[in-house]
Amino acid sequence: METVMSDAFYPVVDLESVRRQARMSIVIIAAMAIGAFILGFATPIPGPQKATIMDDGAAFSGRLVSLIDE
Repeated sequence: METVMSDAFYPVVDLESVRRQARMSIVIIAAMAIGAFILGFATPIPGPQKATIMDDGAAFSGRLVSLIDE
């Protein structure tokens, strides 16, 4: 007795539909890659921060840890 798989496991697929979906997937991935590339150039890169001058009796400046060794 031979076991035969049902046709329900192997649906008929239109090859043109598969090609169209593959092309659309590639176009969408390329568009996202180009968008990320452009966005990478469009976002500003933070430059050096300007230090504020404080007098000797100044209050808390907001930074608990110094980033510069003195």
